[in-house]
Amino acid sequence: MGTPFLVTDILFWAEGSRQKGIGHIIRCLALAQAANQHQMECVFMLDKEAADIARAQHDWDFPVELIDKSALTEASSGKNGNVLVATLKKYRPRILVLDGYQLPVDLIDGAAGKLPFTVVLDDGEQRLVAYANLIVNGTTQALDADYASQNARATLCTGRQYRLLRQMFRDTPACPVEQRQGIVIAFGGSDPAELTLPLLSALDALGSTVPVRVITGPAYPNPERVGALSRALGYAVQHVHQCQDMASAWGSAKLAISAAGGSQFELGACFTPSILVVVAENQREATNNAQQEGWCETYDLNTRPLEIAEQALKLYQDNNALKEMSQAARQYYDAHGASRVTEAIIGAING
Repeated sequence: MGTPFLVTDILFWAEGSRQKGIGHIIRCLALAQAANQHQMECVFMLDKEAADIARAQHDWDFPVELIDKSALTEASSGKNGNVLVATLKKYRPRILVLDGYQLPVDLIDGAAGKLPFTVVLDDGEQRLVAYANLIVNGTTQALDADYASQNARATLCTGRQYRLLRQMFRDTPACPVEQRQGIVIAFGGSDPAELTLPLLSALDALGSTVPVRVITGPAYPNPERVGALSRALGYAVQHVHQCQDMASAWGSAKLAISAAGGSQFELGACFTPSILVVVAENQREATNNAQQEGWCETYDLNTRPLEIAEQALKLYQDNNALKEMSQAARQYYDAHGASRVTEAIIGAING
């Protein structure tokens, strides 16, 4: 018997790994959750490492079509069939969502004649926009002219109203900042810049007595090192590995220190005063915009952890500044971007 054909609404192909981080998976998860609210069935096409990261999320509830990295390499080199074509044939989705900086363009191009309505989540690389029926960039509208020049037929969902946040951020009410306590430190799913341990040590060197919750993600290597250091520090530290409720964690923080990736949009939606560290060049524009909005302060990756720690402790004691920062975030952020993107997809297909 041959492989049975299935039917689904949306097939997601997303990247995720310890090296690349988990942001692509998390925002696709957000879009899938919103699509579920419209009774749309979703399937994810992931390699094993990405699948392990995805399944570690407490709010993950989606089937996975596991793909082998070697099969991708062989397909790209022409030694094997096109994995994307085979998966499209198996699931026959109405919609394909592509999210990743290194998804193989040759395989996508090889499937071009068989692609359904295709959504590309783009952060400015523009590698895949030629294949898109709809382009999502929740960071900026500055690339709209570029998108239009490369693909005039594509619907654009760009700018702050299309930021993709998970369901938990829509369901968790924000606590007033004056009722919050402590600093939350988190540098993404894997902390590739290795900022967590030096920052904890810097706070200790300054004699801090502020309670800290430090969060390490599912792709963080050797989380036991963070636990061991936390027990040796002179201030109260709670270490949470694979936190399953970031909305509550961010929303209860009087101040957050975070990598300036997708987490900054979560922090904004929680109205949490923040210190953001730019760990990748493609984060810079969004982070500069966030600083101009007035709810965060920003640093470059080459900033000494001691300098960041000093500013964090100074800011933590300034209740008026923290209140103003939290109020500023309320002007620019909500958690409904994924719903808006889903509605735009439905509108484009039906229109």
